[in-house]
Amino acid sequence: MIQNRVVLVGDGMKQAKEGRRMSGVKKLHQESENVSKGDYIFGHLFGAIGILVGDSRKWFCLSLFMNLQDGVQTILGWKKSRGEAQTPSHVVQMIEQGFEAAKGFGQALLLLDRYFLSVPALERLNACHLASETRMHLVTKAKSNVVAYERPRRRSRDGANRRKKGMRSN
Repeated sequence: MIQNRVVLVGDGMKQAKEGRRMSGVKKLHQESENVSKGDYIFGHLFGAIGILVGDSRKWFCLSLFMNLQDGVQTILGWKKSRGEAQTPSHVVQMIEQGFEAAKGFGQALLLLDRYFLSVPALERLNACHLASETRMHLVTKAKSNVVAYERPRRRSRDGANRRKKGMRSN
């Protein structure tokens, strides 16, 4: 625990599969920097959330959730009615899983790779906070291509279109 918050760890993993007609198998982009691997694999995309347990000498990650997160839209579509929304992305599902785990502990820190830092993930985290008393803080490294903007100036009196972004902040 850090300042009365449990530490949750989350990550996604791609598991290559030989069968292409297997349930949940999709063509996935391989981000590995290893040139001996192909650009794409056929396989499953899993997401996992765990909690760090142990003491100052040794830490362990105890798995809490692990599920298939991509390639299951067809299967999940069998249960849905026509008006229901689509299955959220892998990134949003990780935020939701982390928040569900945090509900059992009250407050939590969720450690994720920089891959998971995106606008949909932050919007989902904000929606979860508005709907519950539970607090979960996301800890990740910012992407190298992140740009911050100041708030745009107020709309001019002549009715001209308002800018969406303000000045770029360095």
